[in-house]
Amino acid sequence: MLRHIGEIEAAKKIENALIVTMEEGQVRTGDVVGYDSGKAGKTTEYTDAIISNLGKASSKYKVRDYKPLKMPEVSPEPVKAKSRRVVGIDLFIESSDHPTKIGPAVAALVEGSPLMLKMISNRGTQIYPDKGTIIDCIDASTCRLMLRKADGDLSDAEIFALLPKLAAKMKWTHLEKLNEFDGAPGFTKAQGED
Repeated sequence: MLRHIGEIEAAKKIENALIVTMEEGQVRTGDVVGYDSGKAGKTTEYTDAIISNLGKASSKYKVRDYKPLKMPEVSPEPVKAKSRRVVGIDLFIESSDHPTKIGPAVAALVEGSPLMLKMISNRGTQIYPDKGTIIDCIDASTCRLMLRKADGDLSDAEIFALLPKLAAKMKWTHLEKLNEFDGAPGFTKAQGED
């Protein structure tokens, strides 16, 4: 708690005193030596021993150095991007088929559209194209469909035109637009994704 409120030195003094008290072993609490052992000291005795050891340091054990956590200042104003464009979609599908079956099927369905299949992930890890990763897949995968042209902007009309074609062949649950803000992706990559 002392470290949390920025009292780093006070926390260090108490931790050192606690270690010295444990090393000396003159007073031990019941949770250490057993409550029925007859050797257990009272909590107040243990506390008094720690207080008497304030300012001392162990010769065997070095207390870790802690530094106050400095959080960055956050502006109350929302960040406003100068440019924004939709560069693809993540299409979430339900299928228990193997990725080697799903991948070619999705790639064929988007052929001739502005989008191409970049990869398929399952539980946050790329499973298609195969990179040799072994994971236990569930029946919910994410198909990352990206613009074929690097400088394009995907329209809602292009997405709506593609959905019936996809829906006719597979069960999809929802989709998310993939945005770029000021040229930087506003979406995360799956583990293993280039």
